[in-house]
Amino acid sequence: MIQHRNHTTDRHGGMARPFVVALLGGAFLLAPAASLRPAAAQTLCMPRPDAVELLDRRYSEAKIGHGLTSGGRLIELFATDGGDTWTMLLTSPDGTSCLMGEGRGWSTTPAVEGGEVS
Repeated sequence: MIQHRNHTTDRHGGMARPFVVALLGGAFLLAPAASLRPAAAQTLCMPRPDAVELLDRRYSEAKIGHGLTSGGRLIELFATDGGDTWTMLLTSPDGTSCLMGEGRGWSTTPAVEGGEVS
């Protein structure tokens, strides 16, 4: 590698960084989605029926709540009976669901009159 003021080139005179970025990007696009729980840097999306079935089958999670975003998307929360694990899905009008968050230790707090949470 040869260092220049504003970029790095390989020994053949081509820019090395764009090649590496393209190579790594291609590898991520070709990697199969093995689980609904992705690495932090990835967003996993699939048809909603597939996502719901996977959450039920693999994690025993069922929908416990939902709402609509201001953009018209459906946001849903899935959790196990005891709240051991939970997953939040965001579904577009075209039926594609994307993992928005997941974790452990979900608990539901009852609504408080007057809107204040203690």
